[in-house]
Amino acid sequence: MKPVTISLPDDVASRLEQVTGVSAYVTDEGLARVRARLAELDAYWTPERRRALREEHRREARERLGYAK
Repeated sequence: MKPVTISLPDDVASRLEQVTGVSAYVTDEGLARVRARLAELDAYWTPERRRALREEHRREARERLGYAK
């Protein structure tokens, strides 16, 4: 694992300063929720959906810039 530095609200930082092993706050349940949400997002943002969105943005940009389609 790679250690990271983050900024937290003061009340959360104060609470964590009182705990040994801050990483214990990342529980198995929390990881399961995050993994489930990421799976939902991956299912929603398929390569086809991303491609369609890119094409739509390109078309809109061309129209705004006055380029032919």
